[in-house]
Amino acid sequence: MHEGVPRYGNPRQGSLYPASGNTGAQGFVTTQYGATRIAQTETIRACAAGGGCSDVSMIVRRPNLQQLWAGWAHVMIGATPIYPYNHFYQTGAHADAIKVVEQYAIEYKDLTVPTVPELWEPVGVNDSSLPTGGVFDICATNSGCLPNPQNPAGGANPWSGPHQSGSHDIGEAFDVRANNGVNNIIPSLTVKDRFRQICRERGFPIALHESIGSSNEHIHCARF
Repeated sequence: MHEGVPRYGNPRQGSLYPASGNTGAQGFVTTQYGATRIAQTETIRACAAGGGCSDVSMIVRRPNLQQLWAGWAHVMIGATPIYPYNHFYQTGAHADAIKVVEQYAIEYKDLTVPTVPELWEPVGVNDSSLPTGGVFDICATNSGCLPNPQNPAGGANPWSGPHQSGSHDIGEAFDVRANNGVNNIIPSLTVKDRFRQICRERGFPIALHESIGSSNEHIHCARF
């Protein structure tokens, strides 16, 4: 038996096949579990026909994710008490994300022209995926979340848009700070458009300019 509250349009409950069986002379039954989402803990309860149950918990996770650490061209941002680690990538995306920020640095690090309003600095890289993979649900259960472009009413509400995309789920996307704060992409639309182009050139065909004009303004680069 396994039960829970549906999230993000998907029931938390998975499926067991077969769901029951006879232990026979060997004393055990083999079954296969199919989860509906990654990055959550599932509890499965096995009960004998004559009475007595036993529970087992397991973490459904995306395997082989790699953590991204700060480098000469970027710093890590976005950690929260709920999600202290949110920079995990598929192997290929991990390497390509570094190529993106390094290419940007190569082009702008020593550039000083009147049309560029700010000098280059290492950029802040935010959300990729969680250590086990999975959708970001910072505001899914937090009634104190403030209104934002992805959650206009504020309060407890699952993320929508890119943060609910499969690419963030599995470590195939990342966000780069593009507001007026520190460690941002140079605050020029031309430069931000060039950054998006670099994302596409380096293996992230989806490059979106998100939350423009807000404190959360960023470039979202994703495989799909």
